[in-house]
Amino acid sequence: ILNRTLRTVRFEEYSKVPSVERDIALVVAKDLPTGEVISEILGLKNTLLSGVTIFDIYTGEKVGPEEKSIAIKLEFSAPQTLSDEVVNQKLNQILKRLKEKFNAVLRG
Repeated sequence: ILNRTLRTVRFEEYSKVPSVERDIALVVAKDLPTGEVISEILGLKNTLLSGVTIFDIYTGEKVGPEEKSIAIKLEFSAPQTLSDEVVNQKLNQILKRLKEKFNAVLRG
């Protein structure tokens, strides 16, 4: 009676350890497309990075007239518990690359 297409459903096992999140706010040139920043982060092929989310873009008096601030949530996960040292090392690699490529600086 019903003509339905069967779909394959895939399940992924939940991680037994929690992920670690870091929020950063970067000041970059106002004309820099935000997608380029995200593409650069993802292009680093950081095996611990499991998620990247933009949650705010700010322009206004707290940044320069030709600048904007991009707030990004980075999520790191692994089969084992991640130490702050390991996460901070990966975060610093990301920040270094964004500084080199886009002259991005952490908003303070």
